[in-house]
Amino acid sequence: MEKLNKVITTYLSSEDTDYAIMINGEWGCGKTYYLEHHFKVVLDRITAPTSKFAKSAKKTKRIFGFWEKEQNQSRHFKPAFISLYGLSSADDFYQRVFYGINNWANNGVVRLLGVGFSKLTSIFNVETGKEDSKAITYVDTNRVLVFDDLERICDEKISIKEVLGLINTYSEHENHKVIIVCNENAFLGKEVPEKIKNSYIKYKEKSVRYTYTYVADVTNVYDYTAKKVKDRDYRQYLQNNRKSILDVFNIGGKGNLRTLISFIDAFQQIYDEIKDDPYATDVTHCFMVTTLVYSMEYKRGITIDQLREINPVNYQIDTSLFELQEDNDVNITKDYGTEFRELYSDKLPYFINNEVILDYIIDGYLYCEKLQEAVKELSSQYHRQRITPEGKVFRRLRNYATLEDDDVIPLIKDMMKYVDEDKYNIYDLLYIYADLLKCGHWKFSGFKITKKITKQIKDSIKRQSVNHIYNPSFEFKVPMWDRLNGETYEYKVYKEMKDFANKINYNAKLKKNNMDGKAFMYAAESGDLKKLATYRENGDKVISTSDLDWKSIFNLLYKGSNPLACELCNCIIFLTSMGNLQPDDINRIKREFKPLLDKYDAQKDKRVRAMFIDELKHHIEKLTK
Repeated sequence: MEKLNKVITTYLSSEDTDYAIMINGEWGCGKTYYLEHHFKVVLDRITAPTSKFAKSAKKTKRIFGFWEKEQNQSRHFKPAFISLYGLSSADDFYQRVFYGINNWANNGVVRLLGVGFSKLTSIFNVETGKEDSKAITYVDTNRVLVFDDLERICDEKISIKEVLGLINTYSEHENHKVIIVCNENAFLGKEVPEKIKNSYIKYKEKSVRYTYTYVADVTNVYDYTAKKVKDRDYRQYLQNNRKSILDVFNIGGKGNLRTLISFIDAFQQIYDEIKDDPYATDVTHCFMVTTLVYSMEYKRGITIDQLREINPVNYQIDTSLFELQEDNDVNITKDYGTEFRELYSDKLPYFINNEVILDYIIDGYLYCEKLQEAVKELSSQYHRQRITPEGKVFRRLRNYATLEDDDVIPLIKDMMKYVDEDKYNIYDLLYIYADLLKCGHWKFSGFKITKKITKQIKDSIKRQSVNHIYNPSFEFKVPMWDRLNGETYEYKVYKEMKDFANKINYNAKLKKNNMDGKAFMYAAESGDLKKLATYRENGDKVISTSDLDWKSIFNLLYKGSNPLACELCNCIIFLTSMGNLQPDDINRIKREFKPLLDKYDAQKDKRVRAMFIDELKHHIEKLTK
């Protein structure tokens, strides 16, 4: 920042300049923030030259009665901020310059009276866009014209060549101080056509002598923004947690200060909902990480659907710790989820895949009741880990680095006693098994994982199944094994345990949705279109396809009314696209439903439903491949 201050000071102190300077930087990097806060301080340090048009200025004052009082004061440079966002013509350009220079013309009363640019041009019979428009857009010598958002002009209506030419009339021909602010990637990026690049370079060279690339001073902006927060508790939270917040921001923020400032503003409402929780420190940290990560990912263009499907693996077992059975390389194509986990690997234990927060980031509405439910659930987990005896043992054993060698075996014995007493839920049991596999591999204090231990954990999981409630995110709330280094013995035995637990979770879904499946069939057979639509419109209403009578459904598709057939097609496509189908479900669809669709000939069916049934047929073909 000091370097940029020096560049601007040198430029403004130089007499009779015939060029502009440019501040270049990525969107959101803090260029505007600099201009609004630090730039004005620099201007106040420099004495501006005496006006060459002092008499004209005084005359103007007598005409309008609004001219600023600076004529009788010590003269310093004053900025005139002119946004080029959406600029469409030369007329538009001169209007913006007029309002940027004449602050009085932006006054609400003045605008109400109609004494603005268009009024004045008509009074003086001036044609906007022509040279004599300078009679109205008078620029004093202590004015610094700051043209922002050069890359956001409406290039379909005005060319960059014309805009730079208009700006050049002030810098080269009128010798005014001109600063252009833009993101040059919009003109020089890899995907920009060569014709646009060459045109920009050619005409910029005539107008601009120096280009300073601005890099965000994140800490400075954070401190300033936090200091402005009015609520004392929240301001204190921001100050106390600056390091942890900026640690997250520096991973995925890409220096976009707008995202950081937006987060600070948005998170206050979430903070207010959490601050009184008994475990507020830990719970707030998790929601802080979640909110900031969602903000950064959404701002950088990740789609809402991608964000909803993020699989936040809280615990990833590194197979590089284990001896590989095979040396075969494993080729894994990275999807967004994989890239996300790699980028935020250190923060995943604190990230919650929470749609309440995501929706809040997108549409600005915070569903406080749902948020409180998530807060209570997370708070209860911290309570169990820190207060209950089994929670303390669980937590201690997971922090290997804090244990003495003599502590390992006694802790494992205590933990297995709690396993036998069913003190841990299914999620905890899978974490425990993964940790014990690691202990066994490294033979911590001579520990070996035995068939008895495996059976103890499996039996406890089986007993937990009675009260287990189906969780659609089950797969992503338990440890996931990193296979980038290949499959190991530990990976295989852990996968067997996880598959066993996953089957219990799936059975809980079948039990939960048993009545829903029957209700769906009843709605279909009775032709209740409104009821059927609720299954398609309500994403939470996932049903078990094992309760569907595929032969009856096909008969309804073929013999029912057109509205019923079309709605049924849409429902079946939706329900089988939710990612909740098990191999048994798909095999049953392939065996009972696909053959009926294969016999259906859409070309011979001249009814409206033919198009919908044909789409369903193609969907089922892809599903059952």
